[in-house]
Amino acid sequence: MIIVDLAELSDGPIVLQVVDQVSERPVGRIDIELARVEFLDLGGLRALLAVHERAARAGIAVVVRNPQHYVRPGSAASVRLTRERVSRADDRDRLADEREKMLDERQRRVAAQQQWEGIWEELAEQRETDLERRERDG
Repeated sequence: MIIVDLAELSDGPIVLQVVDQVSERPVGRIDIELARVEFLDLGGLRALLAVHERAARAGIAVVVRNPQHYVRPGSAASVRLTRERVSRADDRDRLADEREKMLDERQRRVAAQQQWEGIWEELAEQRETDLERRERDG
């Protein structure tokens, strides 16, 4: 058994690295200590869910110890609900990323259109200047 104090590992990727290292050794259980964790945001919940899934694939049990009232493990239905919330948050993140990409693309297209309009304007002015010169000269 290995005990991981989440208060000492505040970063989700670090927690996942710990699980990866632990899964290389013959360990049957990882206890995650939450007694000193004062705040756990969606990123923390995602990390805990990822830890559980990675450990399960490696055949390691994960036990959450001393959670505060906002992190208490519940029934299978609440775990499913948490996964659904994480999934919806992931979907919102993907949509926001896609929206941002679309806005960037639109800005690039507007900039390209403005550039072409400037070129067309210069060409039109050059033609007008040439016509005026021909009329004067000819």
